[in-house]
Amino acid sequence: MKSRDLSDTGVRPRGTSWIDALSVGVLVVRHEAVISVNQRFLEIVGRVEDEVLGKAYTTLLAPEDLARVVERHRRRLQGELVPAEYETVLVSSAGERRRVELSVVLRGEDAVVTVRDVTDQAQHRERRLILARVGVTAQKLHAEGAIFRALREGLRAIGLSGVLLRPEGEGLRVVFYDAIDDAFCGEVERRFGRPIEGAHGRWTPLCRRAWAEGQGYADDA
Repeated sequence: MKSRDLSDTGVRPRGTSWIDALSVGVLVVRHEAVISVNQRFLEIVGRVEDEVLGKAYTTLLAPEDLARVVERHRRRLQGELVPAEYETVLVSSAGERRRVELSVVLRGEDAVVTVRDVTDQAQHRERRLILARVGVTAQKLHAEGAIFRALREGLRAIGLSGVLLRPEGEGLRVVFYDAIDDAFCGEVERRFGRPIEGAHGRWTPLCRRAWAEGQGYADDA
């Protein structure tokens, strides 16, 4: 879809519209061209104003979402009932992908689109699904070596390091450890003066909570 000439769209520079006061990303589309955006939207999509205003909104979409979003927009303009809120992927001029939640409202011939960045939430959701699959796989295995391999492969698939602790006496024994960053692992072992696997340590508040409740979370474990 070709970009339209600015004079053809009623483009409004930032600072001249009510959307600039909003803390969420907003863009306004008219006749398939973006006629207004706020600063928050530019921050989310990683573009400057000149890359967006007057251009077709389709230039912002990831290729795999293009047909779906275009078809939904066409049907909305024709008065059909289509979802007003949904997720899609936007792409910056540098190719960075951001998963966003869109909320679309028609105002005359304009589509006012509220944009929320949900990239982090989507990544966490995907990680939780993969971890759940890893847990199911591990429960079906009996040999300790096979369990450790499943844990290592599952964690590395989502870029996570992992440790498996086993209660022993008054403390915890490290029975499995795998780090994405081998250099970090080596530095930890150098400071402790021994391998991480097999080390014995004390219960931490996070470990006690995870043991009691089945899960635990902390910004600093």
